[in-house]
Amino acid sequence: KDKLPTGGIGFFVCHNNQPTADLLFDTAKDWLEERRCKAMDGSINFGENFVNWGVLVEGFVPQGYGMPYNKPYYRDLFEAYGFKDYYQQFSYHVDMNKPFPARMVKFAEYLETRPGHTFEHYSKKKSKKFIPDFVRILNKTWSDYMEGFVDLKEADLAQVLESAQSIIVDDFIWFAYKDGEPIGVTVAFPDVNQILKHFNGRLNYLQALKFLYLKKRKTITRNRVFLAGVIPEYQNSGVISALFLQFVRSMKKRPEYTEMELSWVADYNPRMIKMYEQIGGVQMKKHITFRYLFDQNATFQRFSNEQGNSSLRKHVKSN
Repeated sequence: KDKLPTGGIGFFVCHNNQPTADLLFDTAKDWLEERRCKAMDGSINFGENFVNWGVLVEGFVPQGYGMPYNKPYYRDLFEAYGFKDYYQQFSYHVDMNKPFPARMVKFAEYLETRPGHTFEHYSKKKSKKFIPDFVRILNKTWSDYMEGFVDLKEADLAQVLESAQSIIVDDFIWFAYKDGEPIGVTVAFPDVNQILKHFNGRLNYLQALKFLYLKKRKTITRNRVFLAGVIPEYQNSGVISALFLQFVRSMKKRPEYTEMELSWVADYNPRMIKMYEQIGGVQMKKHITFRYLFDQNATFQRFSNEQGNSSLRKHVKSN
């Protein structure tokens, strides 16, 4: 995997003026060079990459919760400075008014009956049980797909879940177990942007009450799958299909939800792209994570995960 010391620039905001953008980029570059970085990626956030990551280049529509929006000219600003396409991120949407593919449902139902396989949704009241399971799955799975991945700590996840209590729907988060051991998870949140757009960027006490009112009135009609992953040893087992089936059943109990947005999947992850397409996902948006090499004479290489972490995949289960 790429070991190039790399920093990042995030939450980039600029009007359509190249000299202004260049000044911002130069400032970031100088700061990172002082810290011995050799490249910078953008646009990123200061945490995990499933929120506010990448530059939007296709699908300029109101974004789902956690997805960044920018003007079309942002791509030109990055590329004119010298940034190059490091990897592409695709967002898929599923129309919940359409039936899920029968073949997929049948296979997922079969997996539910296999010995040792169980599925359980998250519970706020039992969060102490699920947090260690979540962390174990996330760390083992994303270390195989994320460059420079740093293990998530249980305390950090607990803080995230605590801050999201007002929007968490317990049975929008599902875990898969094999012989009692956690092997997969799907995490979805209601798209609160459908409510927040009414507040013009401000949320005071009265508007907080309005938020609760709109939430109760079932204003939200879409949710976003933030995470969907299975540990490498079971990535060929088909368990991800059964996880999605649990989640879809939960959505069907709430007919106001008519759309599912699937967390972005990168062009280096064809397995998940295929899975999204199998459950009826249609590509709606594309973001790009750009990289800028400080040595412009160095050879640029796009990110690839063809081999993955072979030590994790060595004992992959198959059907």
